[in-house]
Amino acid sequence: MNLEQVKEYIESEQLNGKSREHFYVFRRHYLCWALYNTNQLTLSQIGRMFNRNHATIIHSIRKHEELKNDKLYRGITESCQELMSEPLMFTRQRRNIFDDIAKASNLEKLRRIRRWLNEGRYDHQIPKELPSKENWEKIANHIKSSFQQTEQN
Repeated sequence: MNLEQVKEYIESEQLNGKSREHFYVFRRHYLCWALYNTNQLTLSQIGRMFNRNHATIIHSIRKHEELKNDKLYRGITESCQELMSEPLMFTRQRRNIFDDIAKASNLEKLRRIRRWLNEGRYDHQIPKELPSKENWEKIANHIKSSFQQTEQN
């Protein structure tokens, strides 16, 4: 199973449409939850697959958690569960750590890079020892000071 097959399923089943019928909505909720839990897609990326924004995807994930024990919900989402039973094979390129570090403009983005390092999202050989918390703070302080200098100019 690959991401293209999931996209085809979404389009063929019209799950990217505007219908609010349970038959469509419940399957959208399930697929949003399943795609998000692969830890490979962002909320925005999932949203683009369904022609929705990231906030709607968050709502879908929460609704899945509320409804997952409901008999009607489980019955309607059965076909999606079969589709998602195989692990997804991602064909997209992995992230480039050097590009991400160069583009990091604040502490939050550096923390995201650290999280992605731990999740194995980068192709490059990563040293066995990650920078200590103090080193991350030094990097963050450097970025903060460079922003402050830019704001003063």
